[in-house]
Amino acid sequence: MATVNLYVSTTGNNTTGDSWTNAMTSIQGAIDLITDTVTQEVIIHIEGDYSSPIEYSEDVKIRGIKTVGADASVTIQPGSNSTTTWDNDNYEGADKSPFDSAAASDTWNIKTDTRPVVIKGSVEVTDSAIQIQGIKFDGDSAEGYLKVDRRSMLKAIYCHFYGQKSMAMIYGKSFTHIENSYFEENRVGIFIGGKSWLTLEGDIYIENAWQYGVYVLMDSLVQISPWDEHPLDYFTTEIKTTGARDKYSAIKVIEKSHFKVWNGWEDYDIEVGAVKIYHDYKLISPQYTCIMLESDSLLSGTEKIDFLMKNTKDEDVPIPLANQIALEEDSNCTVVD
Repeated sequence: MATVNLYVSTTGNNTTGDSWTNAMTSIQGAIDLITDTVTQEVIIHIEGDYSSPIEYSEDVKIRGIKTVGADASVTIQPGSNSTTTWDNDNYEGADKSPFDSAAASDTWNIKTDTRPVVIKGSVEVTDSAIQIQGIKFDGDSAEGYLKVDRRSMLKAIYCHFYGQKSMAMIYGKSFTHIENSYFEENRVGIFIGGKSWLTLEGDIYIENAWQYGVYVLMDSLVQISPWDEHPLDYFTTEIKTTGARDKYSAIKVIEKSHFKVWNGWEDYDIEVGAVKIYHDYKLISPQYTCIMLESDSLLSGTEKIDFLMKNTKDEDVPIPLANQIALEEDSNCTVVD
C-alpha cells in the first residue's frame, strides 16, 4: 500500500495536511488527522532546518492510534519542502548525518549533531503505537518531556532530550525502545514504572542528570542491548556526571524491578562495558551511588558494567567499591554477573 504523507509547517495553510502548501501549522493538527486504525505506512514530516532548527512550542497528545498489519506504522520525523529531511540510509550507515541538508563533512554523531526540529512542550503517547526520530525535546525553560502510557509502544531514534524539565517517562505496561539517543542536563534522564519494559539499544548518553540517570520501579524492566545495525560499534549506555554530586544514583532499581545488561556478549569480541558509569571529577561523595537496589529488585550482567572516575592526576580509575553497588538492608535484592 502507498505511504501516506502528512506535513507540518508554520507557513502552511492548515487545511488538509497532504502537502507543504496545505500543511498543518501544529504537530497536534497532523496527529488529529489520523482518525482510523492505520493499515499502511504513515509519515508525519515536521518542517525543520539543520542550519537553524525550527521550534514548536506546543503540547502534543497522541491517543488511541492503532496499527494493524506488518506494513503499518506511524512515524514522526523532520522534513522540509527544501532540503532538510530524514535519510534512513545515512542513519543506518552510521557515517554521515542522517539529515539531508547536513554538509558532507558532518558526521553521524549522537551527541553533537543538530536536530532540525525542536519541541518545546510535552509529547504524551497514550494507548498508541508510534515512532519518533531525529527530534530534540527541549525542557530548559518549559516542560519538554516524552511520556509513554497505557500499553503504548514507542520507538525513539536519534533523539536529544535537553534540560531539567526534559526526560523520557514510561508507565502503564508500555513498551519503549530508545536507540542511539542523548540525554543532557536532565533532573532525571529516564523514569520507568508500572510494569513497563524499556530497551536501550546502541549508544545512549545520559550526561549530568541531577538526581538519577535511570530510575526503574514497580515491576519494570530495563534491558541494555547493542544496535542491530552495528553491534560491535554501538552498544554502550554511558551515564556521566561532571562536578560534585550529593545524594545521586546513576541507576536506581526498586519494587521488584530488573535492570539487565544483554547476555549475548560471548558472541562478540568486546572488551569494554555495555554500561559505563563515569564520574568525570576527582572527588566523590559517600552519597554518590552508581547503582542502588531496593525492595526485591534484580541487577544482572554486572560483568559488563564499568565504574570509572578521575583521580587527582586526571587519570581514569575505578570508582571505589563502596560507591558502586548499594543494596538496601533486608531488601531481598539480587546481583548476578
